[in-house]
Amino acid sequence: MTAYLKKECMEYMRTGRLVILSLIFIFFGILSPAIAKLTPWMMEQLADDMEKSGFVVKNVTVTAVNSWDQFFGNAPMELIVFLLVVGGCFAAEYKSGVFVFAVTRGLRRGKIVLAKILMLTALWTLLYGVCFLITYGYTVYFWGSDGVWNLASAVFFWWLFGIWAVCLFILMATLLPTVSGALGGTAGVVIGVYLLSLVPKLSDCLPTYLMNGMSIVTRDKVPYDYTVSALVTGVSAFVFLISAVLVFRRKQL
Repeated sequence: MTAYLKKECMEYMRTGRLVILSLIFIFFGILSPAIAKLTPWMMEQLADDMEKSGFVVKNVTVTAVNSWDQFFGNAPMELIVFLLVVGGCFAAEYKSGVFVFAVTRGLRRGKIVLAKILMLTALWTLLYGVCFLITYGYTVYFWGSDGVWNLASAVFFWWLFGIWAVCLFILMATLLPTVSGALGGTAGVVIGVYLLSLVPKLSDCLPTYLMNGMSIVTRDKVPYDYTVSALVTGVSAFVFLISAVLVFRRKQL
């Protein structure tokens, strides 16, 4: 499996996907504090037009909370872009026969799936971490940390949701051999979970509840409120992984 993991790393570097993802996540890391910093200036530029429409714009005060609000608001787009870029990690190898070659060389199918999930998990963790550190550095430099609470918990919960989405994608990629099928299946499940979260009694038990990190930052909620959702997310991600291994073992390559 070590050799296969090395192959995966080389593939991401050779195809340029690692560079593309790094640039995108760096951009998002800079974007959050940049938008917060520019908000007063943008409001000042629009003040005259808004006043003609009956809206009076007074002095706009920006704090660290505004920057982190942008960070968590951008996180869904980061995850979508991540899955779109890595979406062909299974489909391309179905088509090229890499899986057949690996299996005939003695590599177990379960280890192939584990190598894929380890690679994507490490990649998501690295990129998300870089994005967070850039936002954190600029935010603390401009505004400090006043008014920001339990930031580590909020960031962790969003990271966990990303891992859940990655495991779900791996399962869909083993079930459906095309890129569009894997991504569409993943999107369908996430949308379905989101619709279920609209039911009040279910909302705080589902993985999508972890996306609401700002409620922790602003102390509207405490980390303990996310315990059930975090457990459900972790268990379901593990179930996705085991299911993906079982499906891939029986799949015709």
